[in-house]
Amino acid sequence: MSESEGTVAAHEAYAFACMRCGHGWEQSFDIEHHVDGKGEPFVVYKSGGKTVPSPLTSPSCPTCEAHVVRIMRSGRVARYRELTRSYGMDAVAKQPAGRQPVREAVRAARTERAESTGVLPAYDAGAEVPETVAEPWHPHLPEFLRHLFHHEHAGHPGGR
Repeated sequence: MSESEGTVAAHEAYAFACMRCGHGWEQSFDIEHHVDGKGEPFVVYKSGGKTVPSPLTSPSCPTCEAHVVRIMRSGRVARYRELTRSYGMDAVAKQPAGRQPVREAVRAARTERAESTGVLPAYDAGAEVPETVAEPWHPHLPEFLRHLFHHEHAGHPGGR
């Protein structure tokens, strides 16, 4: 089967978040339109010069390879990372869910940043997080994804 030379019809960018492991990433795609030997049109997605599956029909997490992936408009993951960094919460964002001393991790990260930059934070972000976390709180997930993890627990229908 021969095919015509593809023409880039569009350039799209998306943000993705894995609902299994919490990994977030952004990726851009060139969308090429082709015509096969029978005259039928088909579309090819490319990212970084390589042909990839459609990001809209079969996304998978590059970290855990799960196929439970949330697709969002471009910029969501980058904005979340910038917010967590600016408020000293990046230590929380890097930790996996589970029972952990979160408040100490946040304070340690903010103290380290203050010592290295000489700038004191405007407020103590560590005061806003619990001493420890346990399921179903998912500190490694952006706030905009946590609402998707509301679980039903005995005596607590609908989650929290």
